[in-house]
This record gives sequence, C-alpha cells and structure tokens, in this order.
Amino acid sequence: MRIGIDANLILGVRRGGAQYAYNLLKNLLKLDKENTYVLYYNFLREREKRNTIISEFSLPNVENRVFHIPNKILNFLWNTFQFPSLDSMLKKIDVFHSPFGVETLPLKKCPWIVTIHQITPEKYRFLEHDRRGIERISNMLNEGPKKASFVITDSAYAKNCLIEEYQFQKEKIRVIPLAAGDIFHPVEDKLFLKQRLNSLRIKEKYILYTGGANWNKNLPRLLEAFGSVKLFLKIPHKLVLVGQQSWGYEKMLPKVHQMGLDNEIIFTGYVSDEDVVYLYNGAEFFIYPSLLEGFGISAVEAMACGCPLAASNIPVFREVVQDAGIFFNPEDVEDISHVMTKLIENSHLRQEFSAKGLQRSKFFSWEKTARETLYVYKEAGER
Repeated sequence: MRIGIDANLILGVRRGGAQYAYNLLKNLLKLDKENTYVLYYNFLREREKRNTIISEFSLPNVENRVFHIPNKILNFLWNTFQFPSLDSMLKKIDVFHSPFGVETLPLKKCPWIVTIHQITPEKYRFLEHDRRGIERISNMLNEGPKKASFVITDSAYAKNCLIEEYQFQKEKIRVIPLAAGDIFHPVEDKLFLKQRLNSLRIKEKYILYTGGANWNKNLPRLLEAFGSVKLFLKIPHKLVLVGQQSWGYEKMLPKVHQMGLDNEIIFTGYVSDEDVVYLYNGAEFFIYPSLLEGFGISAVEAMACGCPLAASNIPVFREVVQDAGIFFNPEDVEDISHVMTKLIENSHLRQEFSAKGLQRSKFFSWEKTARETLYVYKEAGER
C-alpha cells in the first residue's frame, strides 16, 4: 500500500500538531517496513534547513515529494478547479492522511483520513477573540472532514463534540490518544538538574505551566490565583510560564505588571523539549488551568516525568489523567488557589500524585498511537 501523508508540519516548531505529526511519522516508519510512505511537502523559504529535516526521513520505504509552489496559487487552483489532484501530484497513492487540518483536499480516487485535535463547543465560541477564524474552521469542519473516509481524534471527549456539535457519523471516527516522547522521564541526577535549571534563570522553587496563552488556556485566572497564594502564604515559589512569545504571552505582560508580579513570574520563551523535561522534573507541580482542550499532551508529559499534576476539572482531563492528578474548577479563582495551596503545603500529596502519574503515563505511547493509526490506514485502503 502507498500511504500519502501531509508532512509539512514536521518542518516547524515541534509542539502541538507538529509534535503529533513528527512522532506519528517517526513511529510509523519504525513499525512498518512493508508499506511505502509518500510524504508531501510544499514550501518556498528556508530550503536548506527544511531539506535537512526531510533527510531524516530518507528511508528505503519513503518517497519525499517536495514542491515549491506558492500556497496562494496552489490553494486558488485547488479551491477553484480542484486541480492538480493531490493523488496525481504524489504519483498514485492508496490512502492520504492529513495529520492536522480540516481543509478539503483535491483527492480524486484515494480515501482521505484526517486528524482533528480540538473542537470549540458552542458554549465557548463567544470567548474566542478570533471570531472570523473560529467561524472559518467551523465552516470547514462542516464542509471538509465529513467527506473523509475516517476521522481520527485524540479523545472520547473530542469524538463526542464532533458528533454532537457537527453531526459527524460516529462510525467514521476513531479515537487514538497521543503520548509523551521517549525523552520525558524522571531525571535521577539532581545536581545536573539544578545546573540546567540555573541555566534557565531558575533558582527558587516554582510552579510550572507549559503551552500557549490564548483564551482557552485560562492564564489570567491562573495569574490571579498565583497572586492570591503568594499574598497569603508568603511562599518563595515563582510561576514559570513556558512558551514562545508568538503564542500570546506578550498580551499578558500588562496584567503581570498591574498585579505587581513582575519579579514573581518567569517567562522562559521557547525552550527545547530537552529543557522542558528538566523543567517538569524540577517543578513542585505542574498546573493545567485550561477551559478547553482536545487532549492535553502536557499532562502526559508531566506525568511521565513524575511531576505532580493539578488540572482543570474538564471532561478531557478527567479522561486522560483519571486519578493521577488533583482537579479544580477552572472558572473559580478561589478553587484554583485552594488546590495550589494544598499541593504547596503537603509534600506527601505531591509524592502520591507523582507516583500515580508515572503509572498512568505508561498507558500512552507513540508506538501504540502509530500502530492504531496504521490499522485505520488499512481499513481505508480496503474500502
């Protein structure tokens, strides 16, 4: 079978959807030596850098199909004329997988599989600052992926959203959880850990958050809760926020200054996965205050590192974390503060959730994700 995959995401920063695409592809190629993988790329800039990344996947059963067509022109041709068809561009494929995206692709003959990671339910759409963006994605969900042979999603929660919000056929949906990379594990060398944290300007005890700062991440309430805990407990802890500025952090700076927390919050900017591992290992606990997620891969990473986890009491986190974390109401600042206080003051509780998290993290692996995805390819190819 010739399996086409949109591999463009692996060329960027490997968090979120790009992390999924990279780890899925890496493990598919490790697992499957029988089928041929035809990887689709289209880019104009940074050719040398991107070709170096592509060379990592130059294997006997891989065909790298690299195009340099301006996206505006290609999208115009696809949207207006459905030409050129993607299966003809890739020289005959039996199935095609879009690992992150909802746009309809011009595939004439082969089955199409799409992965949808997150859906914004109706009750939250009024909060979305990019109203046009959310409407565009909603329209594409209604027009595009419904035509797919199969839809892969990360959680039973996301599956239910697709069925209830967008009337997807449940027979087409396959739930395949994500995982933490192999590098996420407990660090035994505490001296080296301290040195790595020092290199990141972290010398005090700290509470950790990793991810973006867009509306669903609920960081304004986290700031208020942290400020309250600092005020009443007089703790030495810092709040460490990990994520590059383009993920919305620059908008938080005025609020941090207004609350007088300039010296209490550390914005690391982008850091490598290797350093994120050390940040999880050194934290008192990891806090995940989201209002909405499709899965919550950071929770699995934290658990795999033995980092105690405090998370929003939302359905998807209950599904992923189960009893391996402590939960709070993400819309109640007082409740967030209360849970933070419990973890700060109770080392036995932190140890309990550290152990439970390590055990729960064993349920997830990229090999398992790849194996279950390969089965969906075979299902589609046999149609």
